[in-house]
Amino acid sequence: MTLIILLVLAAGLFGLSFITKRRYGVLGLGLAGGLVLSQEVSKEVAAFLQYVDFPVEPLPFTAAASIVLILAPALVMLFSGPKYADQRYAIVGSVLFALFGTVLLLAPLVSSLPFTDRATIQPLLSQVALNSPLIISVGVIAAVVDMLHAHGKSSFGKKSKH
Repeated sequence: MTLIILLVLAAGLFGLSFITKRRYGVLGLGLAGGLVLSQEVSKEVAAFLQYVDFPVEPLPFTAAASIVLILAPALVMLFSGPKYADQRYAIVGSVLFALFGTVLLLAPLVSSLPFTDRATIQPLLSQVALNSPLIISVGVIAAVVDMLHAHGKSSFGKKSKH
C-alpha cells in the first residue's frame, strides 16, 4: 500500500509539472525552500491544524503539516515562472521534480503510514535514507543549474560592455 501511495504521489507531481511545463529549477528550489520551512515551523503548523480541527486522517498532524509545508512553495510556483519550450526538456524536468518531491516527502509519509508491504519497500527506503543528504544536494544543485540555463548563456561568464 505504501508503494502505491508513493507511485501515485510521484505521478501527480509529474503530471502537474508536465502540464504547466515549469522549469525544474524553479520547482526544485521551491521544494528545497519548503523543506526548510517544514524543518522550522512544522510543529507550529501542526498545532494550528489540530486547533482548527482540520481533517488529516490517517496522518498525524505533524506529518500533514510537514507535507503541506514541503509542497506549498513549489505548488505556488507552478502558476508562474519560466517554462520549457522543448517538450523533451519538460519531460526530464517533470521527472526530476517528481523524484525530488517524492524523496523529500518520504520521511513524513513513511513515519506515519502503516506498512503492509514491508518486504517490498523496506530496501528502497533504507537506501534512500542512507543517501538522502546526497540526493537532496544533487536535487538542489540540478535546480540551480537549470535556473542558470533558464536565463540563457548571454550574461553568464561574459564581460559587461558598460
